[in-house]
Amino acid sequence: MNKAQILSTLGQEVKIVKHLFTKVKTENLNYAPAEKMRTLEELLRYLSYAGVASINWYCSDEDDETSKVTYKAYVSKAEKFAIENFATEMDAQLQEISVFLDKISEEDFATKTVKIITGKVCTFNEAIVNTSLKYLTAYRLQLFIYLKQLGFGELNTFNCWMGIDKPMK
Repeated sequence: MNKAQILSTLGQEVKIVKHLFTKVKTENLNYAPAEKMRTLEELLRYLSYAGVASINWYCSDEDDETSKVTYKAYVSKAEKFAIENFATEMDAQLQEISVFLDKISEEDFATKTVKIITGKVCTFNEAIVNTSLKYLTAYRLQLFIYLKQLGFGELNTFNCWMGIDKPMK
């Protein structure tokens, strides 16, 4: 995947997450399906930086300790924003990803190697697919499942995979 393709794919994930967020009711924010699982609100807050934090790490020349401080700044910001501003935070995340990707050439995107959180070394584009894209996709699906568990039975494949309500026949 090139930069435009990855940004478009990440953008689609953001679109779907924002669509699912429109279904969330304030009274459901404390819902967690089981003990020791994130609440719906915690999941939303994590989603607000799940894609960008890794990309920031790959784009920076920070050592591991400085990278941890940067990551904690994302967490801190996510803990503080008003949850009704979630969609705006998702847009800001995508914009920040775009800025980071603009700083790297297509050649470096395809050939520069970075170390992901597991310690595996891979190309920049592979790293984004294996972290940021997978995180947004997996946690978007978790958001969908939480909503279904909360009784939003009208949600379906269109909502989960396209970010739209089912078209009328």
